[in-house]
Amino acid sequence: MSIDSQLLAQAALFHPMSFLTRAPEVAAEQFLQKLEAEVSGGALRVIATADEGSRVYYRRLAWDSDHFGVPMYRVDFFSSKLEGEGAVRAYRELLEMLKTVVAAESERFYVFAEVPSDAIFPLQGACAAGWRLVESRLTYYHDRLQQFDYAQRFKVRQAVVEDIPNLREVAAVSRNAFDRFHSDYFFSAPTADAYLSTFVENSVKGFADVVLVPAVDDRPPNAFLTGNYVPESTEFAGKKIARMILSAVGEQRRGWYVKLIAELSQHFKAQGVDICHMTTQSTNRAVIRTWEKLGYSFGRCAHVLVLTQGTI
Repeated sequence: MSIDSQLLAQAALFHPMSFLTRAPEVAAEQFLQKLEAEVSGGALRVIATADEGSRVYYRRLAWDSDHFGVPMYRVDFFSSKLEGEGAVRAYRELLEMLKTVVAAESERFYVFAEVPSDAIFPLQGACAAGWRLVESRLTYYHDRLQQFDYAQRFKVRQAVVEDIPNLREVAAVSRNAFDRFHSDYFFSAPTADAYLSTFVENSVKGFADVVLVPAVDDRPPNAFLTGNYVPESTEFAGKKIARMILSAVGEQRRGWYVKLIAELSQHFKAQGVDICHMTTQSTNRAVIRTWEKLGYSFGRCAHVLVLTQGTI
């Protein structure tokens, strides 16, 4: 296998929606082109080993850094021309170089990477470099959303600014012990709760394209589901793609999760969406059963690994 084909194969694994394409090499090539364009534009940074045979692409997350008061980074992709034990050593060297760079910027820092479960050598290299696992997540998708149908319809509406106090509370108390924030000792429980509360508030204010809540009575919503449209890309030309992102259901709305998923699927269908996908923790069996009941299929498994210094 040539170096170029190796790189394409590795990029195909890291492409966040590679499971949707029948031409992974084409998607991988376009994924790499986007990364290099962001490097040229200054949004993405690169660290390489001396022979440039191994590289890591990472970015500083401005909003997250400001919110938490700690420099936050995300690794988008890392690759090596080596295989087997050599690749593991190279990844370890590469990620230790990254640690040195971010540690020079601040005494406290947080770096995370979502690594596909089939990227074996990057996973082993990260573990060897001292990164720790905080979440295993599954992505599910529906690629025939225009054919989506469900036996029942439910009354929902778009969330409004007046709903924010209630939705903030629901997000905070509907705690998932296995999500990236609550499972990682870097974040205190109140810090993790506050982040989700802020996330849903910003979603209502425009961060999300749609936030659905129950509309069956005059009580506060006590449940929500957010979604976004994915920018059109050359990898999926002619396909309109959407993503469901964050949900929470309070005790007063028990049973509403399936209703919100069904209704947001219907909403996206009405907007001409062809494909919808969403992610949850591998431990969230009830959610997975709901998705499968509604016709969503398994897309991929990935692991979230972090490298941190200090706590907040």
